[in-house]
Amino acid sequence: AQEAYLGLARAAERFDGTRGVRFSTYATPWVRAACAAWLRRTAYSTRVPERVATLAARARRASTRLEAAGGVAPSLDDIALAVNSSAASVDAALAAAARSTGAELDAPAIGDVSLGATLADATELGGGDLRSDLGAALAAALGDDELRVVRLRYGLDDGIVRSTRDCAQVLGVGRETVRQTCLR
Repeated sequence: AQEAYLGLARAAERFDGTRGVRFSTYATPWVRAACAAWLRRTAYSTRVPERVATLAARARRASTRLEAAGGVAPSLDDIALAVNSSAASVDAALAAAARSTGAELDAPAIGDVSLGATLADATELGGGDLRSDLGAALAAALGDDELRVVRLRYGLDDGIVRSTRDCAQVLGVGRETVRQTCLR
């Protein structure tokens, strides 16, 4: 959740409303990229370099795409050609990603204590500061109406993500008004 907020804050800092793009459209790739980067950094108990993990992910996607197009499993050379890399590096990346295993929160980490039990609560880590920083960045980038819509739509106040229709009902306006506000 913190990584998503960081991505949203980064989007709010860089958002330029004069370009005619909705904030939600602009922010989605930033949030997705921040979450994907966090997963690449933390998903493995044995750390695989990010470039290797990225190559393995690209190779798996290419393999799936080629298999769907051709109906048969593609060769390593076909996959390497699809990702613009050598067959040896694709093979090494796939092998490294397969050898590393994801960390499980329920598995014992220290004695009988699991990793999940040792994680601190978000409020202990200062999650309130991050939330206030995000609120300040959004307030600086958006007007009052747009800010209310974004806070409602993405659940920044209560954690409940709402649809355009739900936002319209809560604000007492039409869905088109909410949609137009998101377009500004």
